[in-house]
Amino acid sequence: EGKNPMEGFANRSKNEFLFVVDRSNAMNGSRIELAIKTIKRFIKLLPEESYFNILSMGETFNLFSEKSVKKSKSSMNDALTHLNEFTANQGEAHIEKVLEYIADAEPIKDHSRIAFILSAGKVNMPTSQVTQYIKNRFYKTRLFGIGIGDGSTTDFIKKASVEGYGSYEIIRNSVEIREKTSHLLHVSTAPYFTDFELKVENENLFSYIVPLPKTLGCIAPNELVEFFVIFNKKLQEAKSTFFTLRFYNGLNHRFEEYRERITIDHADPCEPVVK
Repeated sequence: EGKNPMEGFANRSKNEFLFVVDRSNAMNGSRIELAIKTIKRFIKLLPEESYFNILSMGETFNLFSEKSVKKSKSSMNDALTHLNEFTANQGEAHIEKVLEYIADAEPIKDHSRIAFILSAGKVNMPTSQVTQYIKNRFYKTRLFGIGIGDGSTTDFIKKASVEGYGSYEIIRNSVEIREKTSHLLHVSTAPYFTDFELKVENENLFSYIVPLPKTLGCIAPNELVEFFVIFNKKLQEAKSTFFTLRFYNGLNHRFEEYRERITIDHADPCEPVVK
């Protein structure tokens, strides 16, 4: 195996990893074998503080563990044994239960959630419905897609990954597993900013905020974020107010907040105030 490519990088963040395996008929043969090898490689590379779980989808939905487990020699061995039992003969890939689980499962405290979907790219829902669900529900989960085998349908893999603030790879053969799993782990565990809250001191002064902070998901370092706070006429009487922006900083693993004053004392009330 040589040097672990995550060495020196693992402590940048603590993560919970969810590996979703497509076990539909489309994955039969070499594809399911490739998917199993890929997940085994991922699990071996996970940082020591990681939690993980394995989900499988076909016409039924199954879990390796009811809740994600911490990486240990015992949990790794159990997971490898579990993967060895996988076959791909479960009809269509029904993805709705997988999406619901990822969105609703209780997260591990102080750990960011990262999901990998390994699939031939054929699921029972239109790609547009899948991406809309991800957009609406995956506030605290980053999603990465892995197309398995030559001829994988990349539309679903690519669009789901983009909507999930992740990236994607196509693994066509065993030779590509080492390089591409290492790359995806590096990308997926890069610190992000999450859990945004924007509060105005006097809520009677504003009408709405665009976008809603909770819908932002994961924001990369140096990525521009703009909030538009639409005030009502009461601000002309108050002249000023304060707003507080709070968020989780994945770089130093703590919540931070910034307080800023907005005033229109010397400004046209019809002109935007930029802060």
